[in-house]
Amino acid sequence: MTRSTASKNGSSAMKSRPSWLIAIHRKKENNMSISTLKTPATKKTFWTLAAFYLVIGFEFFYMASPFAVYFYSVYGPGLNLINETPALSWLSSLFLPHIAAESSSLLLDLRNVIGGALAFIGFLGFCVGAAQVYYHKLTRRNAVTGGIYRRIRHPQYASLILCGLGMLLLWPRYIHLLSFTAMVFVYYFLAINEENECERKYGKSYAEYKAKTSMFLPLRMSLRPERSFLPKSGAFRYLAIVLLYGITAMTAVAAANGLKTWSLSCL
Repeated sequence: MTRSTASKNGSSAMKSRPSWLIAIHRKKENNMSISTLKTPATKKTFWTLAAFYLVIGFEFFYMASPFAVYFYSVYGPGLNLINETPALSWLSSLFLPHIAAESSSLLLDLRNVIGGALAFIGFLGFCVGAAQVYYHKLTRRNAVTGGIYRRIRHPQYASLILCGLGMLLLWPRYIHLLSFTAMVFVYYFLAINEENECERKYGKSYAEYKAKTSMFLPLRMSLRPERSFLPKSGAFRYLAIVLLYGITAMTAVAAANGLKTWSLSCL
């Protein structure tokens, strides 16, 4: 069949169609790319992706915000206010020597090195965990269970806690100790909340994964009791959490006082 014959056949076929169908056909051929971009389905996909990336950005801020509060407590006008208030001035004091270069304890001598290393390792671990999570989100896969998540269910929170511990060793003030304790509390209850959501969403598969892993430490130990002694909901639950934090904070301050006495004896 020659090209002219094919053209004639095509023209006759087009003539046999209704005029409105021919117009739609030609418009579709001439404006394929434009019409594709203007379809309702494409618009819906665009706004879905936009909302998805917005949620990712919000989630990152939501995850890092407790650590950010701890980080910025190291500096700022808050310390000036504490220093000017006699009843609170002890919060800005150090419980470990900050300037002493040598002591009779190797741990005290290496404190800054250890603190810097922990802060760096914690930050690096957070980046690795974040890369895994958001890669799975962008590729729309299920919950992350491989890599660093093979042993720890919340490596990002654990990494930020480790980084915060390193910073606490670098700036060992009581106010930073209390902020660090609060940060650990926040991440612990955030982790519990996320695990409850994953159990509802993924069911048995997440329960099996949970049984094989630890919450924060790469050890087969559970930091979550089988039965919580806290109220399940309501104002009493929040009051119980505040009371528990108060007891933990007082214990941490007592331990810091013991470290202060020990460190002074090593100078």
